[in-house]
Amino acid sequence: MILPLKPDPVPLREDSRGGFRFGDSRVPLDVVVEEYENGADPESIVIAYPTLQLDDVYAVIAYYLRHRDDVKAYLREREAKAAELRQEIESQQPDRGEFRAKLLARRAQVVRGKGVTIRHAIDDLLLIATCGLAEDFKDQVKHLPL
Repeated sequence: MILPLKPDPVPLREDSRGGFRFGDSRVPLDVVVEEYENGADPESIVIAYPTLQLDDVYAVIAYYLRHRDDVKAYLREREAKAAELRQEIESQQPDRGEFRAKLLARRAQVVRGKGVTIRHAIDDLLLIATCGLAEDFKDQVKHLPL
């Protein structure tokens, strides 16, 4: 018996933004490489991302291992572009200091026992979500009267 020894294409496709995704899925190369680098095996990756095929994950990991420097350079470039875009978006947003002060004042009301209306709680959650202040207020969100 003769085995067909022909090269199989890497199951990656370039999307409209220059990123690489697995086959027909929306799972980016970045995610699978990070999962693999954090110790996940191909089977675990397929369980976590059921739109992926096991043989495709093995093929892409094999490609990554053979071209590690190129893939890491691509990932660094993507991170730099993402940071640049994040900075551009944040520069166009209103100052967070005003929102943070308003939320701290509301938190002080709750601590003093004055209570907060449901409307205030919803406003607070929206401010926290839209202003990226979740980390500052993660302990207080669970105390809002919802």
